[in-house]
Amino acid sequence: MIRHLFDTHNISLSSGKGSAISDQHFQQKLSLAGSRSRQSVTSGSTLNEDLLMWLAMDNLLFSTVDTRAFHAVFVHQLPKITLPSSDTVRLTTLPKVYTSTKTKVTDLLLSVPTLCLMFDGWSDEHNAQHFLGIRASVIADNWSSMVVTLSCKQCPQDVPGINGHIAAELSDLGLTPDILKDKLVGDRFARC
Repeated sequence: MIRHLFDTHNISLSSGKGSAISDQHFQQKLSLAGSRSRQSVTSGSTLNEDLLMWLAMDNLLFSTVDTRAFHAVFVHQLPKITLPSSDTVRLTTLPKVYTSTKTKVTDLLLSVPTLCLMFDGWSDEHNAQHFLGIRASVIADNWSSMVVTLSCKQCPQDVPGINGHIAAELSDLGLTPDILKDKLVGDRFARC
């Protein structure tokens, strides 16, 4: 989080001596960071999105934002910030970030000439649930290789149900059979 505050909002929490800084020093740094940075640090929407990205990148539970230790750090360092609850992160921020990210992923997938779809299925035998992960591997215009997770959801266990699940997930991303027929490497989507 300290790295994020510095990289994104130009706020350094280091006093330069390698020791923790005082609350007064931090508030002074925050006030010197500029109105735009200060506003984005304290903006509820931006903070919620930043917290969501932090939780996702570090594989932390949404309930992390409800813990006493989490609140103690923020109340001490940034007392004017109102922290979201895990429900706010999960029910409000996550769908907003998902929609924004989904649009970017769809644009990327539609812009490349070829892609490779990869599937990973597994069962939770304890709960008798079946899951399917769908990923796409692409090479972008600048020759950089990327693998993007498109879906990771519960699915039916029979072949027709799995095929329908795959078609629905890809269609939801705008990847219809007509679009995919010329983009796929290997087996054709029409077989699904």
